[in-house]
Amino acid sequence: MNNRLELKRNLSQLLENSHLKPVLYNSALTLAQFIALQKLSKFSNQIVPVSGKKIIIHSVHGTYLRAIYKEGALALALRLNGNDAKMLFCDQRISSCCALFTIDHPASKRDCHNCVRFSKRFCSLLNIPHLSYNDFTVPEDRLEQFLSVGNVYPEGKHNPESILYKGVHIGRHAETGTQRYFKGQQTSKEVYHKHFISKLMDASIVVNIAERVLLEEKPDTIITSHSCYAEFGPFSEFFKNAGIPVFTWFTGYEPNTLVFDLPEVGKNFDKWSERWSTYFTEYTAKPVLEEFIKKRKSGMGESTLYGFTQSVKVFDFVDDFSFIYGLFPNSPWDADPSCHPLFFDSISDWVEETIQFFIKHPLLFLIVKTHPSESLYKSKLTIHDLIVSKFPDLPKNILLLPPNTEISAYDLFRHLDVGIVSNSTTGLEMLLDNTPCITVGEAHYRSRGFTYDPKTKKEYFNLLEREHYEMFNKEELWLYAYYYFIKSFMPFNVFYRKNMFDIGFTFKNLNELKEDENIKHIVDCITNGKLFQDW
Repeated sequence: MNNRLELKRNLSQLLENSHLKPVLYNSALTLAQFIALQKLSKFSNQIVPVSGKKIIIHSVHGTYLRAIYKEGALALALRLNGNDAKMLFCDQRISSCCALFTIDHPASKRDCHNCVRFSKRFCSLLNIPHLSYNDFTVPEDRLEQFLSVGNVYPEGKHNPESILYKGVHIGRHAETGTQRYFKGQQTSKEVYHKHFISKLMDASIVVNIAERVLLEEKPDTIITSHSCYAEFGPFSEFFKNAGIPVFTWFTGYEPNTLVFDLPEVGKNFDKWSERWSTYFTEYTAKPVLEEFIKKRKSGMGESTLYGFTQSVKVFDFVDDFSFIYGLFPNSPWDADPSCHPLFFDSISDWVEETIQFFIKHPLLFLIVKTHPSESLYKSKLTIHDLIVSKFPDLPKNILLLPPNTEISAYDLFRHLDVGIVSNSTTGLEMLLDNTPCITVGEAHYRSRGFTYDPKTKKEYFNLLEREHYEMFNKEELWLYAYYYFIKSFMPFNVFYRKNMFDIGFTFKNLNELKEDENIKHIVDCITNGKLFQDW
């Protein structure tokens, strides 16, 4: 494993177990925020006149992290192009931010105070108008006004999907927030329910805030960093229901890139390919994609986080089996609904039933590669844990790789006859490596003619008994992969982070930001409906 990464993890663990951690961290954070604000002061005299579209950037939290710099740059770029862009923060109106706080790091008054103070100073120095939830007068609904006890626990079973408020699935968003908070940790029904109710109340407040924002601000467009959890999901869903465009941004796989609407990224492929399919053929797209994959295999980009090495391990023992399968499950508490299988109750059920199938078929070999994020983000309950507890003595035809293994998915591809995923990007990458792929979830590349896509459990298990797997529609595959990996992840080099005390913008002045061609394209997409991939 990378020595620097290992050292960083060891130091982090040392601090985690020390009572000094909160004291040291908060002292460092105060100094780091002061330094960052001093850097931003050079922009304070640059006034930007606006008169165009009204755009609300629903930041929620303004903590001293990457997100506020990225959203701040977007706000500035939009305003420089004549749009009335504003940032919106919670200002301690809700109980806590699901996206930031977990059972390992519960919200505190100091955290929230730092967030409020930094976000207001940040926006003031950049002359970005900012709003807070406290600027809007909304009814503080009592839970009983829109919930019945039966909706929360009908016949004793948790049923969040049935809980709606003003047309918004607040139960779903409260559930994803609660799952993220506990990170799979097993807790009592009463403790889980108490946190769920808290998130449910937060979600209802956010719906009421969204309603007031619509009436008072009359925005043309919403920008946000999430479309799930109790604070982001209800806001996004409310405005989508109202017919207002909502753009959700995500950090790209490559450094200094941004992608919008990642779970639904495939929806624009057909429109894009009409223009570009004759130009970006397999011949022209393949070299670019191969270079991209090569960098990911070598541990660059997003995969740096996982500490993979370029392994040369060869699994000689698998040669004794007729077929080799690779299963690549997501974390069981992943909030993205596309992660969850279409015809199993949960990720855990899919994994468990698949293993049971292979126990009954000893001539078939299964490698289960659990997701590295389970180790990186310190999941309390992992798929690896679940398998070990359910199957303490796995047969010789099933190999379980833990989340902290140095063996990457790329090491496995050449040994596999077929891979199995729910929505993982791994599925698309294995296809590019000439390994057939079965999808059981709503992967954005599913049903495009180059994957096996069962619609029922019966179809799925019948597929696992095939004697041969093929690669399909390879030219379309390379075109789609180019659209996804290369064109959907747009260059966004506006921000740097060397360490906690050295974070800032890469542009020296606002004119430099305005003239950046990549920024111009993103602004054009947000304001004029151009395809993000059309660059």
